[in-house]
Amino acid sequence: MRFVLHGENIPAIRNYILNLQERHKATSKNEFSILDVSSNELSDLVSTPDMFGAKQIVVLDITKMGRMRPKEHIEVITKASNDVVFVIIAQKQLPRTNIFIKNANQLNAKVMSFQAPPPANVFKFVDLVFAKNRSASYKELKKLMLSGEDPIYIFSMLVYGLRG
Repeated sequence: MRFVLHGENIPAIRNYILNLQERHKATSKNEFSILDVSSNELSDLVSTPDMFGAKQIVVLDITKMGRMRPKEHIEVITKASNDVVFVIIAQKQLPRTNIFIKNANQLNAKVMSFQAPPPANVFKFVDLVFAKNRSASYKELKKLMLSGEDPIYIFSMLVYGLRG
């Protein structure tokens, strides 16, 4: 199994990797930056099976790849056994011209984008409440609560809106 995960929502990417580890009952997870590991080292890691037959997860971070040409890395990932779960991550949004996105079919990889949630706005919430738009105000309140906004502050802004 191979995955290409990219986007600004780093916690969501990390949670997805943890879920993969649980789902595949992987006992080991090796994480490398593409700058720190050569294709030969990656090949050695992938070709060594686990002594107990457990799956392993290899996470390859390509965030700071720049203009590097990772053709050898792609060949190693393509030839890797299905017992190895490869996760290629980028902590930014990758363009369609990225070599890992372009070669997703060759890698037999699933490409997933993790966008950062839009920021919550307390003023938008107050405007939606006083416009009597119930469903949109509930959604904005949920965003505010998930972003860690203080409930007392939200309430005081509603009271402030009543005054005006």
